Amino acid sequence: MPRRGRWLYRHAVALALTALFAGLLPTAPAAADPQQLAAPAAMTISQRPTMAVVTWPTVPDAAGYAIDYDTSPSFVTARNLTSPDTLAVLTGLDPSTSYYVRVAAVDGATNAIGPWAPAATFTTGDREYPLAAPVLTASSDTSTSLTVEWSKVGPKLHYEVALGKDARTVTTTEQVTGLTVAFDKLEKATKYYLSARAVGADGDPVTGWSAPVAFKTPESLPLRVGSYNIRNGTIKAGGGNWTKRRHAVADTVAGQHVAVLGLQEATWNLPGYPSGQYADLAHLLGRSWKSTTYVGNAGPEGTRIIYDGDEVTMLRQGYQKLAGSHDNGNWRYVSWAEFRQLSTGKRFFFVNTHLLQKQDKHGYNSRKSSAAQLVRIVERYNRELLPTIIVGDFNSHKFRNPQNAPYDIITGAGYIDPLDNVDDWRGGPRGIAEKRINAELFTINEFKRKAMRGNYSTGVMLDQIFVTPMRVSEWQTVAKLDSSGRFISTIPSDHNMIRATVYLP
Repeated sequence: MPRRGRWLYRHAVALALTALFAGLLPTAPAAADPQQLAAPAAMTISQRPTMAVVTWPTVPDAAGYAIDYDTSPSFVTARNLTSPDTLAVLTGLDPSTSYYVRVAAVDGATNAIGPWAPAATFTTGDREYPLAAPVLTASSDTSTSLTVEWSKVGPKLHYEVALGKDARTVTTTEQVTGLTVAFDKLEKATKYYLSARAVGADGDPVTGWSAPVAFKTPESLPLRVGSYNIRNGTIKAGGGNWTKRRHAVADTVAGQHVAVLGLQEATWNLPGYPSGQYADLAHLLGRSWKSTTYVGNAGPEGTRIIYDGDEVTMLRQGYQKLAGSHDNGNWRYVSWAEFRQLSTGKRFFFVNTHLLQKQDKHGYNSRKSSAAQLVRIVERYNRELLPTIIVGDFNSHKFRNPQNAPYDIITGAGYIDPLDNVDDWRGGPRGIAEKRINAELFTINEFKRKAMRGNYSTGVMLDQIFVTPMRVSEWQTVAKLDSSGRFISTIPSDHNMIRATVYLP
């Protein structure tokens, strides 16, 4: 065969084999064409001697952005950044130096970098400072404020702190002598940028401005609420002596940092305590603590609400006797109050009750009737449909026969149990509470040294917290136990306190 013929033959075979294997081997999916993304439009650059802030308009469909900056327009030795936003802070720059920067959008599906925007250039300032700029941290005590703190950079210095919504123009400046400053009257759920520098006694700066740091004011802040049957102080049997328990009860409440607490069996006419058991507890908790009722009569008897005036302001209050609940010379009550959370300005309705204990037909019918009355009382006094929290000792639980009537009536009216504590034998975490602590413990302990607990997702819950739709980040049945499940030191009450952390909508 002539040489050219042999070459054509081999070439034909090679093409055939290539076609054959191409049909057998899997092919990789086609990559998205990053050129479909637009290049970012013109950049804006604000620079200082050792840093620069670069911003650019949003590119549609971009998952983020890649940023290169270098002292050479070739970008051969470029430093690389990525940013989810249309802003990048370039730090560690040299003073009096020209830099080049370019930006490209990143494809969300393939992480491919799209076309680079035309490079921009800037020159840093020529001033250097003898000290490093302060390092900032910030926190929010309210949804409309920021408290800023920073590191001390030298003795006998003053500080200037600037705030703004734009990293390029942090113009609202405060000058202070300490290491902290508060900005208030801000907008909630809003990103602010903060920067600081130190100045000497003559007002001359001794540091550069720190790189702008972003902090966001919260949309809302947590509210901690609870319920606690603190045991009638006049009962001495079974560890009930108030004189021996009062500090243990106060320590339990203080350790949970609640803003509002529903008390049951808080004796109003306790011998030896002119202000009563509930007011004595408020006194032990501190001067900011108050009670919804200070009147020198029975009022709602032991069903009281106490609250921390540093956390909430009480706007109005009331209580109502529950028909059909009389037993042993006592009536049962619903006590309620409207509050404003100081950190957010949001209002809410808080309800506390203690239903009849007797486990007979009369007791069952009384609890069923009282729960229905409670729902109507809330409807009557909460006409604005404020977010509502109902707490109390309902003297009923999911294992009761014929049924857990108060639970069924209250949840049937639209209120939510954060634990979804229904007649369930399977166990397992359920309900809207994002975190559950000691939920398997009984809310009653009977002053037994060994804490009682169930084998399922929740224990016997004589005490409950119900809410209207809202976020519940945490639930806790409060008990100070050792590793063997025994109470440490004085058992505060024959009930365990329950506590929930909520966010008002």
